[in-house]
Amino acid sequence: MSAPTDAPLMLSVSGARGIVGVTMTPVVDAEFAAGVGSHLRSSFQSRHQSYPEARRPKLVVGRDGRAGGECL
Repeated sequence: MSAPTDAPLMLSVSGARGIVGVTMTPVVDAEFAAGVGSHLRSSFQSRHQSYPEARRPKLVVGRDGRAGGECL
């Protein structure tokens, strides 16, 4: 069995994965979320330039019930 520090932080189109408190920290989580939010905002704005009255998109965020989820 490998040590927890042997598990790298993995970032992909399906999300971010890591060991909470080791490779996945609240700072990493916030930076990843900020990047996704920035991308969504610019993508939405570029597609709706001609429609300033277009509604702002909604984003739903969830988590599973594992113990580390609450701190993130």
